[in-house]
Amino acid sequence: MPPIAGPDGSGNRDSIAIVRADAGQKIPGSFYQVIGSDNIDSIIGANPVGLVFSEWPLQDPSAWDYLRPILAENGGWAIFIYTARGKNHGWTTKQIALKYPDLWAHFDMTVEDTKAIPRDVLEQERAEIIAKDGNDDLYMQEYMNDFGISIKGAYYGDLFNRIDKEGRIAKVPHDPNALVHTAWDLGADTMKVWFVQRVGGELHSIKYLEGMPGGLRGFIKAVLEQKDYQYGRHFAPHDINAKEISTGKTRLEIAEKLGLKFEVVPQIGVENGIEAVKGILARMYFDEEGTANGVSALRNYQHEYDEKRKTFKPNPLHDWASHGADAMRTFAVGYREEMDSAVSPAQQGGAVTHEVELDPYEM
Repeated sequence: MPPIAGPDGSGNRDSIAIVRADAGQKIPGSFYQVIGSDNIDSIIGANPVGLVFSEWPLQDPSAWDYLRPILAENGGWAIFIYTARGKNHGWTTKQIALKYPDLWAHFDMTVEDTKAIPRDVLEQERAEIIAKDGNDDLYMQEYMNDFGISIKGAYYGDLFNRIDKEGRIAKVPHDPNALVHTAWDLGADTMKVWFVQRVGGELHSIKYLEGMPGGLRGFIKAVLEQKDYQYGRHFAPHDINAKEISTGKTRLEIAEKLGLKFEVVPQIGVENGIEAVKGILARMYFDEEGTANGVSALRNYQHEYDEKRKTFKPNPLHDWASHGADAMRTFAVGYREEMDSAVSPAQQGGAVTHEVELDPYEM
């Protein structure tokens, strides 16, 4: 499929087509707009009656979370067009369609179903892919729409194959007898937070927070509103020490004033941090609803690809998935088992309720 032009004229496959009726005109006086899903804020002002997500598994799944209420109000529709890219949010979308056949139509068609490519050409394609890669994974993904193939170049692909096999993405409820730790990525418009508990010898990821209005203050407010959580530690990356120009204070100072005391994790390098994540994923369980977008981010976290040399680079690709993966890396670097046997800040002084006032300039 050729790239679709984004709003800036650049080729962008991660695109959303918005269809809406033009003001003051009747259909067919409608227009079709193609925009990039990497800029969610530019989408929110639209009032579509229809959405077409192109290459859906490559897009930030929060795009659908933001836009679906608009369609619900308008009685609108959505179409997701894509090829399998592992069991990420594309897989989840397929499962929802299968679960609610009265609401969603679902078509899962391989090249054998469409007969778009002659058999002899397919055999040649498969043989060339095997000769190049040593397996037919790419063929099974691109031609046979096989969701069981891990994303090529994914850091945690093999681990998630094991997680799937062991059924560790399921209903994972909050345990009121265990401390809840949070781990953050602090991007200006891409803030993400994981909520993790240790239960016995297991790590339970019970919630993944994103898309809150109000910047850091909005996220802190959402965290403190979880009244049934007994918090342990709140882990943040080193950039929480950066000063805001408007206030002259660091985010660390602002957070503490609002009632959330962060622990800054050491800088050990991205590669070492990724290895730390691999260690905790080996015993982590994920709540299938509360962490769905976070799991998609971890599945999609991958090496950057060098188009010129046709090989993967040692560094990660910086895209929508990297923010959720970075937040999990924050947890993996900061967390230690003994933290769950120590007295939590809340237990030391009792639970404290803080009123967090949102800054309108951070909305």
